[in-house]
Amino acid sequence: MSDATGRQRSAAPATAEVVRRGGLLAAWGTAVLQGLCSPDDAVDAIVGDDEPHRVVGLGDDPMGWSVALGAIRRRGASALVLVTPVPGDLAGLPGPPAVNREVLALGAGVMSDGHETTGLLPQLTTFGPADDVATSVVWSAMATSGPVGAGRRPTLSEADRTLAQTLDSALRRLAALDVARWRPEVATLRDDLDGPSSERLPPGFPDRGVRLLARAQRMTAVLALGRSDPGGAVTAVEVQQRQQTLDQLTRAVREAQAAAWNAGSEPGR
Repeated sequence: MSDATGRQRSAAPATAEVVRRGGLLAAWGTAVLQGLCSPDDAVDAIVGDDEPHRVVGLGDDPMGWSVALGAIRRRGASALVLVTPVPGDLAGLPGPPAVNREVLALGAGVMSDGHETTGLLPQLTTFGPADDVATSVVWSAMATSGPVGAGRRPTLSEADRTLAQTLDSALRRLAALDVARWRPEVATLRDDLDGPSSERLPPGFPDRGVRLLARAQRMTAVLALGRSDPGGAVTAVEVQQRQQTLDQLTRAVREAQAAAWNAGSEPGR
């Protein structure tokens, strides 16, 4: 598929890119709704290097985020919350089923938290040559049937603790399966988890959220390294054990990223 300039387009983005953009919207949108930053600063951070984002479903015509955040505020929203469901774990999804299915298919979505709730679902499209790829994002606003399920989502402290515990267990299991012999980076990766975040985050964003986000994003390297080589896992049982270990780590990383991006909207922070 090509755009008007003949550049090739693709509408199949990686889930990680959807999660990141949803996280930026949740963090900066919440900051706007709480009066911690200006809409213009938020739009700059949310859009980044993308083409200007468009939001459909909040009015008769598509709108940019400056106008859209005002429309969301008028609907009574007090915060925006990132949700990252997977089959079997729909924590945070408010319904109806049609909205839940859409978010599940994307791997992430953003829900307004207030009197009248709205789901915001991104569609990413990349286009252009490999050395000059551009991304356009269209957000669809969909009415939800209830409040976002905050009580079923891990808190920042819970997600931080779970990630640390899961990482300890995973590194021991991967070492036993001899993954580190083939990928020595796995054995030393823990030393590299606590660097600064490269994300632009809003004023007043909790320090613990900044640290957890950086750690969770670096953990994607663990998953990539672990999945790229079976190491010494040669029997069916060993391969299954390695897969289970990586699946557990994937879930902990997913929950940690969501909790970190939502740190600004966590009650009582």
